[in-house]
Amino acid sequence: MAVTTARSRKVAKITSVVAGFGLGIVAVLGFSNAAFNAQAAPNASNNWATQGAVSLTSQFQAPMFSFGLDGVGNPWSAGAQLPTTDAYLDATGIGGRDIDITFQGDVNADVRMYVGSVGTATNNLADYTLVTIQRDGTTIYNEVPLSSMPTSWAAAGTGPNAETSHWLVNHDDADKVATYTVSIKAAPNAPGASTVRNVSLQWSAQQR
Repeated sequence: MAVTTARSRKVAKITSVVAGFGLGIVAVLGFSNAAFNAQAAPNASNNWATQGAVSLTSQFQAPMFSFGLDGVGNPWSAGAQLPTTDAYLDATGIGGRDIDITFQGDVNADVRMYVGSVGTATNNLADYTLVTIQRDGTTIYNEVPLSSMPTSWAAAGTGPNAETSHWLVNHDDADKVATYTVSIKAAPNAPGASTVRNVSLQWSAQQR
């Protein structure tokens, strides 16, 4: 019989969703004219137990990118709010936004990051938004179009745009922390006066 400990019941700081038998946390993002703005969804907590239990905790709530649309405030990185909103996104890009993900669990796990929802775009802007993500300095997605990013835990493990490496966590008594760095830029032929909204970045853990 699985035992869920107080450690495993820690809440995620941003929206939690169940993915299969895994726990996931979601950062909800949106962007306009190739510039991100974001709004955090309500906090929630989910975890699962199969011969143990796991939970994931994010360092801070969205937004990681914000152009200031719809009254959304300045973006955040590494647990601190930045002093200004983002400029328009171009081929130079907006990069280096960090978020720490903490794993707490009683089993070994495979933690993957993917796009929970690509949102809605005008002028196919999601096809022209290039996403690069590093985990602790190792690139796991390199200039992948937003519309081509995997959209499930399983898809993040296979296929041409899967993570190049997964966060394979070995259980012991210590929490595990990984820093994810997200960068975005526009492809050279990206359309102007276009929007993408309600994009979500998600982290999910499953027992291995």
